[in-house]
Amino acid sequence: MNMDAKKLTLVFSSGIILLLIVLFNTNVMQTTLANENAETEQHDEDVEEITHEQIVSLTDQFMNMLVQDADDHYKVMNYDTIDELLNDFEQIATRETVEPYVDYYYTEESDGLYILPTETPPWFVEGNAYDVLQLDETQVKVIQENQTVFYDDYTIEIAFTFDKEWKITNISIN
Repeated sequence: MNMDAKKLTLVFSSGIILLLIVLFNTNVMQTTLANENAETEQHDEDVEEITHEQIVSLTDQFMNMLVQDADDHYKVMNYDTIDELLNDFEQIATRETVEPYVDYYYTEESDGLYILPTETPPWFVEGNAYDVLQLDETQVKVIQENQTVFYDDYTIEIAFTFDKEWKITNISIN
């Protein structure tokens, strides 16, 4: 084999090796991108968009749990302790969100739990318009401006966070 044939064989072999390296790297990059896209899509599928029905349901459940049935002396009929009530609230809201409300409206005595006979707090009104702000991929804030006889004008902001299901995670009333 002469020198030109050896050079040509060397160039040809180098070209094939270079082509294989490029193809391999392209395949690795495509596989990596496909995996990243699949993970993103899977995560996006896991986080469902909050619906009007979920907002209404969670806010209604919150108020229904806050206003417990009581006897003529305001003794709560379905719970004996604040802790029992807080534990049940955790199905729809975080404990940190609920505690200020429970602390204000309830007292625990040796013979049971008592509710303060007063008006409910300013709250979400199902029939009124509201805005939904996307805070991040798992958290939204519902903002609603209301006017009532007892509270006049107020704005309620309720944060909902998704972790397998939507929960109320913050409430602010101005």
